[in-house]
Amino acid sequence: MVTVVEKIKEAFLKKTRLLSGIEIEEGHVRILFLDRESSVTFYKPIEFEVKKEDSIINLIKNEILSLNLNEKIEAVIGVPVSSTLIKNLKLPKMEKRDLIEAVEWNIKEEIQTIKGETVYDFAIVGEEEDMYNVLVVVAKREEIEEIENLEKNSNITIKHIDSNLIALLNIAQLHKEKRGSLGEEDSIICILHIDKDISYIVHFQNNISTQILNFSLSGYSSLEENMAEVTKLTNEINYFFLTVNEPSTVYISGEILEYPEIKEFIQTKFVGKFAFVDMNPAEVLDINYTGDKHPGVYSIPFGLIYRGLSE
Repeated sequence: MVTVVEKIKEAFLKKTRLLSGIEIEEGHVRILFLDRESSVTFYKPIEFEVKKEDSIINLIKNEILSLNLNEKIEAVIGVPVSSTLIKNLKLPKMEKRDLIEAVEWNIKEEIQTIKGETVYDFAIVGEEEDMYNVLVVVAKREEIEEIENLEKNSNITIKHIDSNLIALLNIAQLHKEKRGSLGEEDSIICILHIDKDISYIVHFQNNISTQILNFSLSGYSSLEENMAEVTKLTNEINYFFLTVNEPSTVYISGEILEYPEIKEFIQTKFVGKFAFVDMNPAEVLDINYTGDKHPGVYSIPFGLIYRGLSE
Protein backbone atom coordinates (compact mmCIF):
# COMPACT_ATOMS: atom_id res chain seq x y z
CA MET A 1 0.00 0.00 0.00
CA VAL A 2 1.32 3.46 -0.91
CA THR A 3 1.42 5.72 2.15
CA VAL A 4 0.43 9.38 2.32
CA VAL A 5 4.07 10.38 2.75
CA GLU A 6 5.10 8.35 -0.32
CA LYS A 7 2.42 10.05 -2.40
CA ILE A 8 3.65 13.45 -1.26
CA LYS A 9 7.24 12.55 -2.12
CA GLU A 10 6.06 11.56 -5.61
CA ALA A 11 4.50 15.02 -5.91
CA PHE A 12 7.83 16.60 -4.98
CA LEU A 13 9.51 14.83 -7.88
CA LYS A 14 6.89 15.89 -10.42
CA LYS A 15 6.99 19.61 -9.65
CA THR A 16 9.86 22.07 -9.44
CA ARG A 17 8.14 25.28 -8.46
CA LEU A 18 7.65 26.57 -4.93
CA LEU A 19 4.34 25.84 -3.22
CA SER A 20 2.85 28.25 -0.69
CA GLY A 21 0.09 27.90 1.87
CA ILE A 22 -1.47 31.29 2.65
CA GLU A 23 -3.76 31.54 5.67
CA ILE A 24 -5.99 34.61 5.58
CA GLU A 25 -7.72 35.25 8.89
CA GLU A 26 -9.43 38.22 10.47
CA GLY A 27 -6.55 40.13 12.01
CA HIS A 28 -3.58 38.24 10.57
CA VAL A 29 -2.04 36.45 7.61
CA ARG A 30 0.43 33.55 7.70
CA ILE A 31 2.44 32.40 4.68
CA LEU A 32 4.47 29.22 4.48
CA PHE A 33 6.67 28.21 1.54
CA LEU A 34 7.65 24.67 0.63
CA ASP A 35 10.58 23.79 -1.60
CA ARG A 36 9.34 20.68 -3.40
CA GLU A 37 12.84 19.60 -4.43
CA SER A 38 14.21 19.37 -0.90
CA SER A 39 11.03 18.83 1.18
CA VAL A 40 12.04 21.82 3.29
CA THR A 41 10.06 24.88 4.29
CA PHE A 42 11.62 27.60 2.18
CA TYR A 43 12.36 30.79 4.15
CA LYS A 44 10.98 31.28 7.63
CA PRO A 45 7.18 31.65 7.79
CA ILE A 46 5.85 35.12 7.04
CA GLU A 47 3.32 36.45 9.53
CA PHE A 48 1.77 39.90 9.80
CA GLU A 49 -1.24 41.67 11.27
CA VAL A 50 -3.98 43.18 9.14
CA LYS A 51 -6.65 45.78 9.87
CA LYS A 52 -10.12 46.09 8.40
CA GLU A 53 -9.09 49.02 6.23
CA ASP A 54 -6.06 47.15 4.82
CA SER A 55 -6.01 45.62 1.36
CA ILE A 56 -5.02 42.11 2.43
CA ILE A 57 -4.29 40.96 -1.10
CA ASN A 58 -1.90 43.87 -1.75
CA LEU A 59 -0.13 43.21 1.55
CA ILE A 60 0.33 39.53 0.67
CA LYS A 61 1.54 40.40 -2.82
CA ASN A 62 4.05 42.95 -1.49
CA GLU A 63 5.39 40.54 1.14
CA ILE A 64 6.01 37.84 -1.47
CA LEU A 65 7.43 40.23 -4.06
CA SER A 66 9.88 41.57 -1.44
CA LEU A 67 11.54 38.13 -1.37
CA ASN A 68 12.78 38.75 -4.94
CA LEU A 69 12.11 35.19 -6.02
CA ASN A 70 12.87 34.54 -9.67
CA GLU A 71 10.58 31.56 -9.70
CA LYS A 72 6.88 31.02 -10.16
CA ILE A 73 4.99 30.24 -6.96
CA GLU A 74 1.89 28.08 -6.73
CA ALA A 75 -0.37 29.05 -3.85
CA VAL A 76 -3.23 27.44 -1.97
CA ILE A 77 -5.14 30.11 -0.10
CA GLY A 78 -7.34 29.60 2.95
CA VAL A 79 -10.32 31.83 3.66
CA PRO A 80 -11.44 32.66 7.22
CA VAL A 81 -13.97 30.55 9.07
CA SER A 82 -16.13 33.66 9.46
CA SER A 83 -16.25 34.08 5.66
CA THR A 84 -17.65 30.64 4.95
CA LEU A 85 -20.90 28.84 5.58
CA ILE A 86 -20.50 25.12 6.19
CA LYS A 87 -23.43 22.72 5.88
CA ASN A 88 -23.74 18.97 6.38
CA LEU A 89 -25.99 17.02 4.04
CA LYS A 90 -27.08 13.39 3.97
CA LEU A 91 -28.06 12.46 0.42
CA PRO A 92 -28.89 9.21 -1.39
CA LYS A 93 -26.08 7.75 -3.47
CA MET A 94 -26.39 8.96 -7.06
CA GLU A 95 -24.39 9.96 -10.13
CA LYS A 96 -22.13 13.02 -9.77
CA ARG A 97 -24.28 15.22 -12.04
CA ASP A 98 -27.39 14.39 -10.00
CA LEU A 99 -25.45 14.90 -6.78
CA ILE A 100 -24.47 18.43 -7.84
CA GLU A 101 -28.12 19.27 -8.49
CA ALA A 102 -29.14 17.78 -5.13
CA VAL A 103 -26.51 19.82 -3.29
CA GLU A 104 -27.61 23.03 -5.02
CA TRP A 105 -31.26 22.36 -4.11
CA ASN A 106 -30.40 21.62 -0.46
CA ILE A 107 -28.33 24.77 0.10
CA LYS A 108 -30.79 27.10 -1.65
CA GLU A 109 -32.26 28.49 1.57
CA GLU A 110 -28.85 29.12 3.17
CA ILE A 111 -27.58 30.91 0.06
CA GLN A 112 -30.59 33.24 0.11
CA THR A 113 -29.59 34.46 3.57
CA ILE A 114 -26.22 35.66 2.26
CA LYS A 115 -26.07 39.08 0.61
CA GLY A 116 -24.60 39.01 -2.87
CA GLU A 117 -23.60 36.14 -5.16
CA THR A 118 -22.06 33.00 -3.73
CA VAL A 119 -19.87 30.11 -4.81
CA TYR A 120 -19.67 26.69 -3.22
CA ASP A 121 -17.72 23.45 -3.19
CA PHE A 122 -18.55 20.10 -1.64
CA ALA A 123 -16.96 16.77 -0.77
CA ILE A 124 -18.27 13.34 0.15
CA VAL A 125 -16.85 12.76 3.62
CA GLY A 126 -18.55 9.48 4.50
CA GLU A 127 -20.98 6.77 3.42
CA GLU A 128 -23.74 4.88 5.21
CA GLU A 129 -25.33 2.06 3.20
CA ASP A 130 -27.19 3.90 0.42
CA MET A 131 -26.44 7.41 1.69
CA TYR A 132 -23.62 9.92 1.27
CA ASN A 133 -22.46 12.29 4.00
CA VAL A 134 -21.67 15.50 2.14
CA LEU A 135 -19.84 18.56 3.44
CA VAL A 136 -20.62 21.83 1.63
CA VAL A 137 -18.61 25.06 1.94
CA VAL A 138 -20.22 28.29 0.70
CA ALA A 139 -18.42 31.63 0.27
CA LYS A 140 -19.19 35.06 -1.18
CA ARG A 141 -18.17 35.37 -4.82
CA GLU A 142 -16.79 38.88 -4.33
CA GLU A 143 -14.39 37.68 -1.64
CA ILE A 144 -13.15 34.82 -3.83
CA GLU A 145 -12.71 37.18 -6.79
CA GLU A 146 -10.73 39.57 -4.56
CA ILE A 147 -8.37 36.72 -3.64
CA GLU A 148 -7.98 35.85 -7.33
CA ASN A 149 -6.51 39.35 -7.86
CA LEU A 150 -3.38 38.03 -6.16
CA GLU A 151 -2.32 36.65 -9.54
CA LYS A 152 -2.29 40.07 -11.20
CA ASN A 153 1.18 41.59 -11.70
CA SER A 154 2.85 38.94 -9.57
CA ASN A 155 4.70 35.64 -9.85
CA ILE A 156 1.90 33.84 -8.01
CA THR A 157 -0.42 31.23 -9.51
CA ILE A 158 -3.42 30.25 -7.38
CA LYS A 159 -3.83 26.49 -7.39
CA HIS A 160 -6.77 26.29 -4.97
CA ILE A 161 -8.86 28.45 -2.68
CA ASP A 162 -9.87 26.44 0.37
CA SER A 163 -11.39 26.88 3.81
CA ASN A 164 -9.05 27.26 6.80
CA LEU A 165 -11.35 24.90 8.66
CA ILE A 166 -10.99 22.15 6.06
CA ALA A 167 -7.21 22.61 6.05
CA LEU A 168 -7.19 21.97 9.82
CA LEU A 169 -9.38 18.88 9.46
CA ASN A 170 -7.05 17.44 6.83
CA ILE A 171 -4.01 17.75 9.10
CA ALA A 172 -5.92 16.25 12.03
CA GLN A 173 -6.98 13.35 9.80
CA LEU A 174 -3.32 12.67 8.96
CA HIS A 175 -2.49 12.69 12.67
CA LYS A 176 -5.27 10.18 13.32
CA GLU A 177 -4.13 7.90 10.50
CA LYS A 178 -0.58 7.95 11.85
CA ARG A 179 -1.75 7.00 15.35
CA GLY A 180 -3.95 4.19 14.09
CA SER A 181 -7.49 3.33 15.11
CA LEU A 182 -8.29 3.22 18.82
CA GLY A 183 -11.85 2.01 18.43
CA GLU A 184 -15.23 3.49 17.57
CA GLU A 185 -14.58 6.72 19.48
CA ASP A 186 -11.52 7.30 17.30
CA SER A 187 -13.78 7.93 14.31
CA ILE A 188 -14.21 11.42 15.78
CA ILE A 189 -11.87 14.23 14.79
CA CYS A 190 -11.80 17.08 17.28
CA ILE A 191 -9.61 20.20 17.13
CA LEU A 192 -9.16 22.98 19.66
CA HIS A 193 -7.80 25.91 17.68
CA ILE A 194 -6.82 28.90 19.82
CA ASP A 195 -5.16 31.75 17.98
CA LYS A 196 -4.31 35.44 17.97
CA ASP A 197 -7.60 36.77 16.65
CA ILE A 198 -10.04 33.85 16.66
CA SER A 199 -10.55 30.60 18.54
CA TYR A 200 -12.92 27.71 17.91
CA ILE A 201 -13.60 24.01 18.40
CA VAL A 202 -14.20 21.70 15.46
CA HIS A 203 -15.89 18.30 15.97
CA PHE A 204 -16.27 15.96 13.03
CA GLN A 205 -18.01 12.58 12.94
CA ASN A 206 -19.80 12.29 9.59
CA ASN A 207 -21.21 15.74 10.39
CA ILE A 208 -19.21 18.80 11.36
CA SER A 209 -19.92 20.99 14.39
CA THR A 210 -18.05 24.23 15.02
CA GLN A 211 -18.23 26.62 17.94
CA ILE A 212 -16.52 30.01 17.98
CA LEU A 213 -14.98 30.62 21.40
CA ASN A 214 -15.04 34.00 23.10
CA PHE A 215 -11.27 34.12 23.49
CA SER A 216 -8.23 35.30 21.56
CA LEU A 217 -4.57 35.69 22.39
CA SER A 218 -4.33 39.25 21.07
CA GLY A 219 -4.96 40.77 24.51
CA TYR A 220 -3.32 38.06 26.61
CA SER A 221 -0.49 39.01 28.98
CA SER A 222 -0.18 36.24 31.60
CA LEU A 223 -2.21 33.44 33.14
CA GLU A 224 -2.36 35.28 36.45
CA GLU A 225 -3.68 38.49 34.91
CA ASN A 226 -6.04 36.73 32.49
CA MET A 227 -7.25 33.94 34.76
CA ALA A 228 -10.91 35.02 34.43
CA GLU A 229 -10.76 34.87 30.61
CA VAL A 230 -8.96 31.51 30.56
CA THR A 231 -11.42 30.05 33.08
CA LYS A 232 -14.32 31.24 30.94
CA LEU A 233 -12.67 29.66 27.91
CA THR A 234 -12.37 26.34 29.74
CA ASN A 235 -16.06 26.49 30.70
CA GLU A 236 -17.03 27.15 27.06
CA ILE A 237 -15.03 24.11 25.98
CA ASN A 238 -16.70 21.99 28.64
CA TYR A 239 -20.20 23.12 27.59
CA PHE A 240 -19.41 22.24 23.99
CA PHE A 241 -18.51 18.67 24.90
CA LEU A 242 -21.86 18.27 26.62
CA THR A 243 -23.52 18.61 23.20
CA VAL A 244 -21.43 16.14 21.17
CA ASN A 245 -19.98 12.64 21.43
CA GLU A 246 -16.74 12.83 23.36
CA PRO A 247 -13.62 12.10 21.33
CA SER A 248 -10.68 9.99 22.50
CA THR A 249 -8.29 12.74 21.37
CA VAL A 250 -8.42 16.51 21.05
CA TYR A 251 -5.82 18.03 18.74
CA ILE A 252 -4.47 21.46 19.71
CA SER A 253 -3.40 23.99 17.09
CA GLY A 254 -2.72 27.69 16.70
CA GLU A 255 -0.74 30.26 18.66
CA ILE A 256 -1.71 28.57 21.94
CA LEU A 257 1.22 26.20 21.35
CA GLU A 258 3.49 29.15 22.19
CA TYR A 259 1.67 29.55 25.53
CA PRO A 260 2.17 26.25 27.42
CA GLU A 261 0.69 27.65 30.65
CA ILE A 262 -2.75 28.10 29.01
CA LYS A 263 -2.61 24.67 27.41
CA GLU A 264 -1.63 23.03 30.69
CA PHE A 265 -4.39 24.85 32.59
CA ILE A 266 -7.01 23.60 30.11
CA GLN A 267 -5.62 20.06 30.17
CA THR A 268 -5.87 19.82 33.96
CA LYS A 269 -9.61 20.48 33.71
CA PHE A 270 -10.17 17.47 31.45
CA VAL A 271 -7.87 14.84 32.97
CA GLY A 272 -9.23 11.34 32.35
CA LYS A 273 -11.75 12.46 29.70
CA PHE A 274 -9.59 12.54 26.57
CA ALA A 275 -6.00 12.99 25.48
CA PHE A 276 -4.68 16.32 24.22
CA VAL A 277 -2.23 16.08 21.31
CA ASP A 278 -0.25 19.00 19.92
CA MET A 279 -0.61 19.21 16.16
CA ASN A 280 2.70 18.77 14.37
CA PRO A 281 1.94 19.03 10.65
CA ALA A 282 5.61 19.06 9.67
CA GLU A 283 6.05 15.64 11.27
CA VAL A 284 2.99 13.99 9.72
CA LEU A 285 3.85 15.42 6.29
CA ASP A 286 7.53 14.45 6.65
CA ILE A 287 8.64 18.03 5.93
CA ASN A 288 11.80 19.62 7.35
CA TYR A 289 10.43 22.69 9.11
CA THR A 290 12.76 25.68 9.54
CA GLY A 291 10.60 28.12 11.51
CA ASP A 292 11.15 29.33 15.08
CA LYS A 293 7.64 28.75 16.42
CA HIS A 294 6.01 25.40 17.10
CA PRO A 295 4.95 23.96 13.70
CA GLY A 296 1.41 23.54 15.04
CA VAL A 297 1.05 27.32 15.00
CA TYR A 298 1.10 26.94 11.21
CA SER A 299 -1.30 23.99 11.02
CA ILE A 300 -3.53 25.85 8.57
CA PRO A 301 -0.78 26.86 6.08
CA PHE A 302 0.58 23.30 6.29
CA GLY A 303 -2.94 21.96 5.63
CA LEU A 304 -3.21 24.23 2.61
CA ILE A 305 0.16 23.00 1.32
CA TYR A 306 -1.05 19.43 1.80
CA ARG A 307 -4.06 20.22 -0.39
CA GLY A 308 -1.68 21.52 -3.06
CA LEU A 309 0.47 18.38 -2.89
CA SER A 310 -2.45 15.99 -2.94
CA GLU A 311 -3.83 16.96 -6.36
